[in-house]
Amino acid sequence: MGMFDKRLASWLKSVQKFLDDYYQKNFSNLSGTERLVVEMSRGRRYVKVFTHRPNTDGYNQCMVFAFIDTTNGDILKPATWKAPAKTARGNLFNADDGMDCVTPHGIKYLK
Repeated sequence: MGMFDKRLASWLKSVQKFLDDYYQKNFSNLSGTERLVVEMSRGRRYVKVFTHRPNTDGYNQCMVFAFIDTTNGDILKPATWKAPAKTARGNLFNADDGMDCVTPHGIKYLK
């Protein structure tokens, strides 16, 4: 496992914990099966990070959370389901492991 893969795994774990903590604090009435689950799919250049909330009725709410550039570790806000926005919001190799650009609803907008 290369350095990028280690940083990505660590970032995904941190995002999952961040979301779990946020939903536990703000929506404590939700059951464990209603929490957001963070997953990823790897493309040629980008890793697509998405969240979904599996439901028992078979309906699965899914949202693109972020794109990660595999060439340099940049964290990008999604522009569409298939493509990232052009400007990086953070990087996996920053001192904070890229968590400064994460919000409960996705990646931060530019200021």
